[in-house]
Amino acid sequence: MTNALSTRDEVTSSIMSLEDFLNYDDGTDARYELEDGRLLFMSSESDVNQRIASFLFAYFLQLGIEFYRLRIGIEVAVSGTRSSVRLPDFTVLTEELAQALEGEHLTYVMSNCTHC
Repeated sequence: MTNALSTRDEVTSSIMSLEDFLNYDDGTDARYELEDGRLLFMSSESDVNQRIASFLFAYFLQLGIEFYRLRIGIEVAVSGTRSSVRLPDFTVLTEELAQALEGEHLTYVMSNCTHC
């Protein structure tokens, strides 16, 4: 069965807060991003995206970046006039951020954006 929504389709017409997004549950395994308060459907990653993320992970390991600073599947929350939450394919964390997230169940990185 295929999902009728495609990448970046807006799911709701109302603007959501960051709290609304964090509490949102439609009962499926679907992935969503929040862009300027709008809930957007995210399709599954393509095989090419997964290969690129895996390559980058291995490459940065070879460069000597510690494995705990490399993340696949972290969510980045940016607060501004309207909140946004992104799901980057691959992220390299600073040492400080990696330590702050150690042992945390949720992997939301909060960032204040003055120009958002």
